[in-house]
Amino acid sequence: MPKSKKIVELEQQVGENLAGWQRTLADLENLKKRTIVEKEEYRKYCLEDAVLQILPVLDNFKLATNHVPEDQKDSSWLVGIMHIQKQLSDVIVSWGIEEINIEAGDEFNPEMADAIESVESADIKSGHIIRVSQSAYRMNGKVIRHAKVVVAE
Repeated sequence: MPKSKKIVELEQQVGENLAGWQRTLADLENLKKRTIVEKEEYRKYCLEDAVLQILPVLDNFKLATNHVPEDQKDSSWLVGIMHIQKQLSDVIVSWGIEEINIEAGDEFNPEMADAIESVESADIKSGHIIRVSQSAYRMNGKVIRHAKVVVAE
């Protein structure tokens, strides 16, 4: 028995509605996945911004503890300051931030460091680092702050 025209139209409409529903469901799943990725990227961006604001504080702790007069090196206040410095370092390490090891004598690498000065040196080979003024840091494999270095001419 042949189908009536109305039944054929309704079956066609059901097929179109089903296909539309399936596309909408796929779009929703894609939106969920994209939202998860975007939220993670936003979290990383916010974390990077916060770390870049904290790093100068850590730098100042390092400067302060490296220039303590000899007669005060065993003082309790210095021990407290160094403990705070360690806590701050531990926090950024727990966030996945790592200090990049750049030392005097290393070859200058513009992907990791900015040359703030270039001076002649009898001891250090040309194009190599004489002194590191500020440490470099990496987050998730990306250099988020270059070291500041003095380079031999």
